[in-house]
Amino acid sequence: MGTYRLGDPDRDVAEVFDNSSARTPFRLCANYQQGALIGTPSWPKWAPGELRG
Repeated sequence: MGTYRLGDPDRDVAEVFDNSSARTPFRLCANYQQGALIGTPSWPKWAPGELRG
């Protein structure tokens, strides 16, 4: 097993989830890799306008 370090460029990933609904908990809204958005985000209505664009 390798060692994980903060800032490791091979693991610089962030996933944003919306769990505001019991019907669809842990719904993936957005995925970022090395600070760049991957794919098209699906932000919920309650997300700030800055995220929704």
